[in-house]
Amino acid sequence: GLRIFHSGHSILFNGEAKVSHLGAPSGGRRSMVREDLSPLEKNSVYIVAKYFGEKVYANYEREWLMKLFFQYLTLYPVSWWRGYKDWKKGKRWVEKIRAIKKENQWGLR
Repeated sequence: GLRIFHSGHSILFNGEAKVSHLGAPSGGRRSMVREDLSPLEKNSVYIVAKYFGEKVYANYEREWLMKLFFQYLTLYPVSWWRGYKDWKKGKRWVEKIRAIKKENQWGLR
C-alpha cells in the first residue's frame, strides 16, 4: 500500500469491507495477559515514522498515545493504572523510534 501511495496513485478505503484473518490452530500468542503493547500498533508507529514526514508522524504519535491513555478509562481505578502503564510503554517506544528517525534522517524533508 505504501508503494502505491508513494508512486502517486490514489488509494480508496472501504470501511464496510469484510476481512477474514485465518489463523493457525495452535501456536502464536494466545494468552489473555498483556505483557507488552500490541505488535501491530508498535509496527504502525514505526511505519508512519519511516515513510511519512515529521508533521504526519507527530499527529499519529499524539493520537496513538491518547488512545493508549484512554482505552481503559472506566469506573474501575485499576484500569486507569493499566492505561497509564500502557501510555508509559508507548511513550518509551515513541522516543526509541524518534531516535531511530534522527539517526537515519527519516522524515526530515
